[in-house]
Amino acid sequence: MDRRTDGSLVAQGGGCSGTPALASSQRPARRSLGNAAMLLDEGHSEAEAAQYFVKYMLLPEERATAYIAFLKHPLYGLHVALTYGNGQKLVRRWLQGPDRDAVFLRFLTEQWTPSQLAANALPT
Repeated sequence: MDRRTDGSLVAQGGGCSGTPALASSQRPARRSLGNAAMLLDEGHSEAEAAQYFVKYMLLPEERATAYIAFLKHPLYGLHVALTYGNGQKLVRRWLQGPDRDAVFLRFLTEQWTPSQLAANALPT
């Protein structure tokens, strides 16, 4: 493990999910990003959304405020918060099988629609 500048630990290799168990435990917290984005979209204050991060993602106030600034960015805030998490859910099951390397290569070289992924109907 390496120590980040903020004092938190990160697995060597630069990833934030050092083990499968750690990655799995982080999924609910990542969903909080989308939930906070929806709070802002529904007209809740930035302070309320920041407190949501503090309570459910266990972030310090300063970091929660930085997340709010990210979510409010007009080019990528809501897009990232709502699409990447949902995309991960769609591709996760495909990458858990014995042929995951071949499937990953297909993800990189072919176009698939979300409905194809959700319906288990990949083009052959």
